[in-house]
Amino acid sequence: MGRPVVTPAESVISARYGNGQIPNDEMVQVAPELGRFGWLLPDAARGWHAMAAGAWAAGFRLDATGMYRSLADQEALFVQRHTPHLTPPGKFWRLRWWRLKPGMATAARPGTSNHGKGRSIDAAEETDGDPAPEGLTSRLLAWLETNAVSFGFSWERGIDRSEPWHVVYFLGDTVSPRTLAYERAGHPSTQNPPEVTMFVVATFGSTDRWLVSASNGRPVRTAIDPAHAEPFERKTGGLMIVTPAWLDSVTVAA
Repeated sequence: MGRPVVTPAESVISARYGNGQIPNDEMVQVAPELGRFGWLLPDAARGWHAMAAGAWAAGFRLDATGMYRSLADQEALFVQRHTPHLTPPGKFWRLRWWRLKPGMATAARPGTSNHGKGRSIDAAEETDGDPAPEGLTSRLLAWLETNAVSFGFSWERGIDRSEPWHVVYFLGDTVSPRTLAYERAGHPSTQNPPEVTMFVVATFGSTDRWLVSASNGRPVRTAIDPAHAEPFERKTGGLMIVTPAWLDSVTVAA
C-alpha cells in the first residue's frame, strides 16, 4: 500500500506567529523526545495521542525523535546538513546556495519547514527498552500507512518515499472522528503507556531531583536520592535534565 499524501490545512496559531516562531504556551508538551520536550499544536497533539494509543493497542510503541522546530533549530539543522556554494544547484538561503552533504537526510530551508508549524513529527518506535527510540519497523510503518489518515496524519509531498518516518498533521484546527472517539471513551491524553511517562527534573548545579509525570507536569515522587537517579536515567525512557529557565514551565512540589 502506498503512503497517503494530503495537503495540510493551515492552523490559525501557526499563521498568527509564523514558521518557527510559535511560543510554547500556544503548544502542548507531548512527551520528552531524545532528552528534550516534544511540542505540537493542540489538535495535532490530540491526534498524536490517539494514534499512539491505537498503535499501542496493535502491539507497537510509537515514539518520536523530532516534533516542533524553532527557527533557530531549523537554521542549526540546515547548516549541519548542507555546505555553502556560490552557484547552483541547491537551496538558496542567506545569499548563498547550499548543497546537501553526502549521506544526509534533507532539511528544509529555514522558515519553510512543516516542523516549524508545530504539525510535523519524525516518528520512531521503541523496541529495546533503552531511552532512545529506534527507527520504524516495517510492521509499524505498514500499520501507519493503513491508519495514520484516520487520525489526521499523512506523509509530506516530495519526501513521502525518502523519509517514511516524517508525518504531518493535515487537519489544521480540527480533529478526526477517530480521535474524538478515543477521547470520548475516556482514555488519558498521553503518548506512551504509564511506565514510561516519567522524567527526571534537576535544577542546574544542584543535586535535588524529582520524578515528574510527563503527561501533566505533576511530581510523582519528590527528592529522589541523587545516588539512585543516575541508574534511573539510564534505564528509563523519556528523560530530561533542565536549567532553572525550564523549571518555570514545570510544576514541581517541594
